[in-house]
Amino acid sequence: MTPDTDVRIQRTRACIREALVALVAEEGLPGITHHRVAERAGIGRATVYRHLPTVEDLVREAMDCMDLALPEADDDTFESQLIAIGRKFARDVNDPAVAGLVAGMIERAQWDQESRERQTAMIGRMVEQLRVAAGDLARAIDIDLVVSQVLGPLFFRALVAGQPVDDEFVAQVVRRALAPPV
Repeated sequence: MTPDTDVRIQRTRACIREALVALVAEEGLPGITHHRVAERAGIGRATVYRHLPTVEDLVREAMDCMDLALPEADDDTFESQLIAIGRKFARDVNDPAVAGLVAGMIERAQWDQESRERQTAMIGRMVEQLRVAAGDLARAIDIDLVVSQVLGPLFFRALVAGQPVDDEFVAQVVRRALAPPV
């Protein structure tokens, strides 16, 4: 039996993941310790260490619990793709657990190379999807700038101002980002 097929291992990993998500939602990344995860998951600390030996492993596992799949858009237009990504980001940052992970990931990326690479890869996938959706328009606009103009206000509203981000706000931000310069 391999770790992927052993039901006990799968169950233990699920308990650890649930504990990680709950701790991040309640306490942020500082709440992630082997002791706290074991206590929250109702398993022994040695078991947590066996699965995730370092604090960095715990943080990576917490980040991996985030839903990183890119969203489906209503249609193939660039605006629709951008709105879908904005709405997914909004749903994520409206969830305290995910917002804590996003904020923690951004903070860790400042000093941890692996976290920086993970963050760069996530943004790279999003930008590439938008390049494909933009088609010929991609030559006329700066996709990286548009992504910044959309995600910046969503990030600020949710994580800095502490206000919820709804679908209408996302659509407004996207329309303004895509509007011709005045």
